[in-house]
Amino acid sequence: MPILEIICLANSKKHSGRCVAGIRTDGKGWIRPVSIAPEGVLEERHYVIKNIGPVAPLQVVRIPFDKPRPLLHHPEDWLIRPDSWEQSAPELSQEQITLLKQALTEGPELLGNTADRVPYPPIGAPPLDASLALVQPENLRIVVKEGKKPGDRRLRVNFDLAGTAYNLALTDVHWEEVLKEKPFGDYSTADLDYDPEALFLLTISLSEPFQATTGVNHCYKLVAGIFEAPHAWAATAQQTEPLAPPEPPPVIEATKGRAAKRKTQVLEPEPTPEPETQPESASSIRVAVVGAVGRMGREVIRAVHEAPGLELVAAIDTQKEGQDAGELAGIGTLNVSIQTDLQFALEWSGAEVLVDFTLPDSVFANILIALEMGVAPVVGTTGLSTEQLEEIDSLARDKGLGVFVAPNFAIGAVLMMEFAAQAAKYMPDVEIIELHHEKKIDSPSGTAILTAQKIAQARATAPTSLPHNPIEKVPGARGATLGEVPIHSVRLQGFVASQEVIFGGLGQTLTLRHDSQDRSSFMPGVVLAAQRVRQLEGLVIGLEKLLF
Repeated sequence: MPILEIICLANSKKHSGRCVAGIRTDGKGWIRPVSIAPEGVLEERHYVIKNIGPVAPLQVVRIPFDKPRPLLHHPEDWLIRPDSWEQSAPELSQEQITLLKQALTEGPELLGNTADRVPYPPIGAPPLDASLALVQPENLRIVVKEGKKPGDRRLRVNFDLAGTAYNLALTDVHWEEVLKEKPFGDYSTADLDYDPEALFLLTISLSEPFQATTGVNHCYKLVAGIFEAPHAWAATAQQTEPLAPPEPPPVIEATKGRAAKRKTQVLEPEPTPEPETQPESASSIRVAVVGAVGRMGREVIRAVHEAPGLELVAAIDTQKEGQDAGELAGIGTLNVSIQTDLQFALEWSGAEVLVDFTLPDSVFANILIALEMGVAPVVGTTGLSTEQLEEIDSLARDKGLGVFVAPNFAIGAVLMMEFAAQAAKYMPDVEIIELHHEKKIDSPSGTAILTAQKIAQARATAPTSLPHNPIEKVPGARGATLGEVPIHSVRLQGFVASQEVIFGGLGQTLTLRHDSQDRSSFMPGVVLAAQRVRQLEGLVIGLEKLLF
């Protein structure tokens, strides 16, 4: 997990966030810090340096990285850690200016050809050699033009490189601000109140892949940075030895997510790539799901994705690392890949709520990790001991957080338990039969245990005494007993979760039954808990606490 120092050479618009790029001060070439968000987009919390502001070209910055994450079209990508970035020095040294000169592309070819795009290789092909370049342009002009729709503004950059003319889209956020009030037209830097003698450099970056009706996919060349060369540029000797190439990464990943699934786009004579923007509501609750590959986990992913006010930001499991959580859940690409490190995923994603439907032997540790990181857990796993629940409650109160645990998230099951408690006041003789799928490993179910506890607390009179010496021809035939309530567990294919509560009285019986025929029955309760858990403090058990 290295901390690498880079000279920032671009901070540009990418979808609803940013793309930052620069060269390493150790001479090992270009690097593009990326997040685990769709297409590696950086959010403000990533690229803003405390007490300084957003990272800008020619700043020397120290960035905590996790590992290389190269893509076919972006071989320079490195996955960052969630820790803060720091500025190393207020200005460049002579050695660092020399590194910039070594990084210059002389032309006339720019990133492999003289066009405004490069062919995007299909999955399985060798990666592109580079997706970033630094150039010293001639005849630099910036064009503000009208887009396809009235009122739309598009920014392009015209320049020459070793006698070859280029016309590329501009995504530098600083220059978007400079030009936002300018009328349509063609501008030199002098027209924009810069010193006519100033020397400018450009950072060129490849876009995400676009598909074409011809069947040949492309990555567009974008001007991701325009900035004045350092003051000492002319005084620094030109070095003929180029930068050392980056160390070969261990894995090249095929492009996944939105870029791979992008709808067909017809190429025009002078296209300007317009990245999709899908901003989330400012009030969205950022949700992580652990146990995301399991049946309940996949159902939770679907529910969170569809629920207003919730945003799926992380999916964690010990299996299927790197696969898209939405594709595993059967709802298409969500650009949220399965992670195996819970702490890393929570740090990275900025999750506020963790939904956990894992096994009892892992859920306790997951809850503690979440609480230590300021994340409020919603837990659907039973089997936690009294001591564990007490420790969870204590830690949650220390952190000022809520933890919500429910043995059953189906609203009908909660009503059944409430009705059972009411009936127990008048009919104390009762037995419970709970029926679940064959893969449920614990018995009795948490719902049955909680139902028995509610019945025992609600009884006004003791149940009818049974014979003192009952004969069980097969041990366990009468089931288990909790609070003088016999419980019988059934595990069979065909069930999801069902429970009968049978009351007996003089000449009569009363049967309460609830059936979950599909795991979707639990999702309204899960969504409600995810929406409400941040308003709680300490441990809260039972969906009825949120309903009544």
